[in-house]
Amino acid sequence: MPKKKKAAKRPAAKKKVVKRKKSKAALRKQAAALAKKPTVEVKRQDANDIWRMMESLVVEGNLASLSSQERCLYYQAVCESLNLNPLTRPFEYIELNSKLVLYATATCADQLRAANAISIVKIVDESDEQFFRMRAYGEQPSGRKDTAVAIVFKEGSGTNLANLYMKAETKAKRRLTLSMSGLNIVDESDLDTLKGMAFAKVKVNGDIESIGAVQAVKGDADIFVTFKDEIEKLHAKDAELRPMFNAAMSELKWSKDQLVGICLNHSWNHEPIKHFIGNKLEEAAANRASVVKP
Repeated sequence: MPKKKKAAKRPAAKKKVVKRKKSKAALRKQAAALAKKPTVEVKRQDANDIWRMMESLVVEGNLASLSSQERCLYYQAVCESLNLNPLTRPFEYIELNSKLVLYATATCADQLRAANAISIVKIVDESDEQFFRMRAYGEQPSGRKDTAVAIVFKEGSGTNLANLYMKAETKAKRRLTLSMSGLNIVDESDLDTLKGMAFAKVKVNGDIESIGAVQAVKGDADIFVTFKDEIEKLHAKDAELRPMFNAAMSELKWSKDQLVGICLNHSWNHEPIKHFIGNKLEEAAANRASVVKP
């Protein structure tokens, strides 16, 4: 015999929920309770803090007033507005005149030149006996043209002079690129000419570890005192660094702030620091050997 089909179960009827209207007295009590909560006051305080930080950033140009998250967001926003890749670190932090600001690296100039279709038309050498003076000319497809000049003092001889010549040419290109991109910011090639400048050591998450130690206006003695522990750790790791530091100051005429700046740029890693200073000392020795004595 065929099996009888089971009758489908009917869905249970939904119970009607009757919402009771609150009385006027209950509504007044609820409104009074909400008024006592400090939520509105806290939001106003947060808004005031944000506006105060934004005012410090816009008016004073000081990134130190921002939190690590806010600095990261600001960094990303600047890169997006200029069509730059933030992962390539087109900007780094420095402290200039007691303000935390960004400066443009070589990567920034290269990307800006490509993003804005800036062509370096020609570079004119206007050097004299005292200075390397390079004038760069550039243009864009829109027909806009601009020019920029870079001046570098001549010193030394041989390879050192050649490096200064190339530095002047590179500096002119970067200044032209930033100008045609409408970006008024310090370039990496100008750092050695700034007074009151300090390297800002910032972690990957944006936290500032140390600021305001490599200021030339404070004198070399203060610089080594501030970074005394880091320098001693370097000397403890590699005994060759101490005589190399002394040789760099005596033979290359480097100041202590330059040495600390090099250490910061190489993240206090003794191997690349030793390699960098060693190459400079070898270049200086080769230049001296190439000089023919009368």
